Amino acid sequence: MDDEQFDVFLAYYGNSQNGSENAARDLYNFLSSQKTVNGRMIRVYFHPETKKYGQYGETPRVVARTPMFLLVADKRIPRNEAGQLSKYRENGTLREVYEEVNTFHQSRYKAGGDDAARVYISDEMDCKEAELLDSMFLGKTAFTDRLEVLNWIHTIKKQELIRNLHKLASTDKREYMKGEWIAEAEGFWERDHDEQIGRSLLVYYMKKVEDGDLSSKKRVQEIYEVMISMPRTEKRTDGLLEYIRRVLLGN
Repeated sequence: MDDEQFDVFLAYYGNSQNGSENAARDLYNFLSSQKTVNGRMIRVYFHPETKKYGQYGETPRVVARTPMFLLVADKRIPRNEAGQLSKYRENGTLREVYEEVNTFHQSRYKAGGDDAARVYISDEMDCKEAELLDSMFLGKTAFTDRLEVLNWIHTIKKQELIRNLHKLASTDKREYMKGEWIAEAEGFWERDHDEQIGRSLLVYYMKKVEDGDLSSKKRVQEIYEVMISMPRTEKRTDGLLEYIRRVLLGN
């Protein structure tokens, strides 16, 4: 468990009788049955199922190394007068869900989490109320549908891949050309036809062709034909496509 990496941490408050545990369990069952674009099952941390017999004390450590955080909330979630998540119980003890939210905010969100934390509303709670629970939710529309959550997970993972590719392309071209990212990138390309992903694939396959791997030429042509006919937003994409047209396609 200590070494296991999860895609999303699923937080809830209370229990199955007086809280959002049942709604979180339903969402956990749905997300855990879904696959990422490269065919791997989505890994969801939900304490009652993931660590059935473990102690709660481990969960903040898991939160700190998990890239996405989803709080399942409803109108009953404890809040202070400002509408923020209540920190303490009536007996003065710290609420576990508050600790989880705060841990993610401090360890992941402030380090560049951007849209990596959201609220999933399981009843008629107002979206504005959900935003007020913590400052990292402000300006982020709460989810009310499981498919919205799934699309969010795919989007965050794609953004992570793009950031990694930019880093590799500028700092470690040898690692970039190992192609360990190809399966995931191909999955996102087939799903979204994302311009940045397509450009990364073209750079990779063109380099393979230039190094003598003529089997990559067909893939270059396939991606090129899609990109040349779709809307583009970056000049360097047009420059790459022109280079391919002149050097590889010869027209």
